[in-house]
Amino acid sequence: MNGFVHQVEIKELKKLGKKYNLPVIVDLGSGTFLATENFGLKHEPTVQEIIRTGADIVCFSTDKLLGGPQGGVICGKEAYLKKISQHPLFRTLRVDKITLTILQEILLFYLKGEAVTKIPIWKMISCPLEKIATRSQNICQKLKKEDIPAFTKEGETAIGGGSLPGQTLPTKLIIIKPPCPVEIFSKELRLFSPPLLGRKEKEFFILDPRCIDPSSDNLVIKIITSVYSKMK
Repeated sequence: MNGFVHQVEIKELKKLGKKYNLPVIVDLGSGTFLATENFGLKHEPTVQEIIRTGADIVCFSTDKLLGGPQGGVICGKEAYLKKISQHPLFRTLRVDKITLTILQEILLFYLKGEAVTKIPIWKMISCPLEKIATRSQNICQKLKKEDIPAFTKEGETAIGGGSLPGQTLPTKLIIIKPPCPVEIFSKELRLFSPPLLGRKEKEFFILDPRCIDPSSDNLVIKIITSVYSKMK
């Protein structure tokens, strides 16, 4: 068994809720507003879908697939939200104004239809494999000019356990053979300012360009070159 094996339908819970006069609360988790199947992924229920089912309260994260700051949203029927807002814990657990300001900007991107081009997680998910392959090749070529052994390899990008567990997208990895044990090389990259995080596989250091903003490609080359020269 892997991941969710069975899930009770909300309509079944609604019947029980009505019978025993109890609210139906759905913890959606990832909180996506976009149809994940449009990006080569399995369908993940959207916030809109769950609200339409008639759930009394719906909870979801403001980070993960929503792409905003870490936090959570509770939405639903006014009567229940009023009770929640009057609970003593509401004041203790409410988010600060900075978080609300950032969240507002993220939600405006969705309203304007700009989520795919402005929100980092969706920019990464929606990026075509061809563009990633071109970037990987360019980075490797520039590293080779600095006498750094680097090559590309087909791989998979994990979307994230808290968002879409077990789901991946194809990518073109950058493979680097460091001049020292990969553990030491990786540590030096993490300690660099700014730090560069990748993963280790056998004696190789691996980067996934899907997880790097294209505007940072030259900076990545500079960091690797600096650390590689230092560790020779």
